[in-house]
Amino acid sequence: MLKKITITALLVLMSVLVLALALSACTAQTEVEPADFSSASSYLDFIDTGARIGSEAGDIYGQVARDIFSASETPKYPTIDEALDALLADEIDTVLVSGGFARQLLQGERSDDFEYLAVPSEVFINKAGPIFHTTELRDAYNEWFAQAIADSTWNAAVDRWLHGTLPDEADIPHFEFTGENGTLRVADTGNYPPLSFIDSEGEIVGYDMEMTSHFAQYMGMDIEVIQLPYEEILSYVASGEVDMSACTYSILADRHQDLIFGEPSVFTQAVLVIPRQD
Repeated sequence: MLKKITITALLVLMSVLVLALALSACTAQTEVEPADFSSASSYLDFIDTGARIGSEAGDIYGQVARDIFSASETPKYPTIDEALDALLADEIDTVLVSGGFARQLLQGERSDDFEYLAVPSEVFINKAGPIFHTTELRDAYNEWFAQAIADSTWNAAVDRWLHGTLPDEADIPHFEFTGENGTLRVADTGNYPPLSFIDSEGEIVGYDMEMTSHFAQYMGMDIEVIQLPYEEILSYVASGEVDMSACTYSILADRHQDLIFGEPSVFTQAVLVIPRQD
């Protein structure tokens, strides 16, 4: 079962980062809890201590590092892997990632190199949604998303991708598209499991693509996926080179002034990644 965000957590979140939109009444208010990480350290060890906190370029965690942790440096890296390399090289003190990504790190080849410090939901929860080139497409997405909540399509996607290990390829849904209403051009990174990654056939799969594929079917459209760095997708959507982002972006007041957000579909805690203490 998806766990509802408590009113207390929501109020604290809004006091930390001013959000652009109130949660829609039709949107299930959920959070993806990271695993019960255990360590001799705590996220508190990095608050107001002048820590150097790295993150992926384009995501929200650089701002979180500044606003919540008062980091002395907040370098951004093209990929999380590059940030982790900088961490092991002692160029930074920690890397701030989503709970879902941290869970995948725990299952990956580099899991023994790191420890993971969960940031409590009372301190921060990230609310994120896709962005669109036009309000008309956004409105169609929101209409579909309300339906996806009602018929449990969204719950099934969250359970498949965000509540455990990555599914076997045989368990990943496959879609057929009519294309009768044209082609939906979407952009994603392909490098942020479980939301987006490359499968054995070189295709982008993950939570992002399942959600977007459901939407393309709803629209009676084919789908074209363009792989781009996370920080470049915003300009491609704004210019109309693609119709929407498959990946989600944190919904913040300053972004909302310039971007057309769909309903939030990803709610995650933050996790600090540190070198394993021997």
